[in-house]
Amino acid sequence: MLPSSFLYVSSVAALAGTASSLVIFARLRETSRVIGDESVMLAALGILVFGVALALEAVGNALLHPAFPQPFLGKRPAQVTALIVNRGTLLSLPLYMVSYVLMAVSQYVGSVDVRPGRHAAVVLPAILLVYVDINMLSLAVLAAASYMAIVKYGRASLPSAAFYTASGASHLLPFLLNTGYLDWWIVPTSTVLRGLAPVLLLALSTREK
Repeated sequence: MLPSSFLYVSSVAALAGTASSLVIFARLRETSRVIGDESVMLAALGILVFGVALALEAVGNALLHPAFPQPFLGKRPAQVTALIVNRGTLLSLPLYMVSYVLMAVSQYVGSVDVRPGRHAAVVLPAILLVYVDINMLSLAVLAAASYMAIVKYGRASLPSAAFYTASGASHLLPFLLNTGYLDWWIVPTSTVLRGLAPVLLLALSTREK
C-alpha cells in the first residue's frame, strides 16, 4: 500500500472512531441524566474529547495534507517527512491525554472503593519516569483509568477491555518501534488503532444489550 493510501485509510478509521464516539457520548449523557450519576457524565465527556482528538488527527494528517508522494521520494529527511505527515497526531496527543484523565476521574467520582492516595502512590512514580514521552504518559494515565475501572466495578467488561487495549496499543506502538527516527507508517497505524477503539466499544456494547 502506498504511503498516501495508508494515510487516507488511517483518516477514515479515525473519522469512524469519531462517529462512534459521538454515539457513545449521546448514550452516556442520556444515562447520566436518567440516573443522576455525574461519573457517567465525566466518562461521556472523556469519550467526546477522544472523538474530537480523532477528528483533529484525521484532518491534520490527511485531509489537509499537501501532495503526498513528494515527501517519500527521498527529497526530505525521514524525520521532517514524519513530522509533516503526522502533524495532526502531534496536535491531537494533548487532547487524548485530557480524554484519559476524564475517564480516570470518572472512575473515582462516586466510588467509595477507590482510594486515591493508595493509587497515586503507584501511578505517580510511573508518570514521573515517563513524562518525557507523551505516548508513555498517555499510556500510564490510560492504565490507571482501566485499573480504577476494575477496582470500581470488580471486573473488566469486554467492551471496555477492547477500548483500553486498542487505545493503549496505539500509544505503545510508537514507543516500542522508535529506533531513533520516525518511520512514516508507525503513527498512521497508531491512528487506525485509536480509530478502532470507540468502534469496538460501541459494537461490543450494543451486542451485549
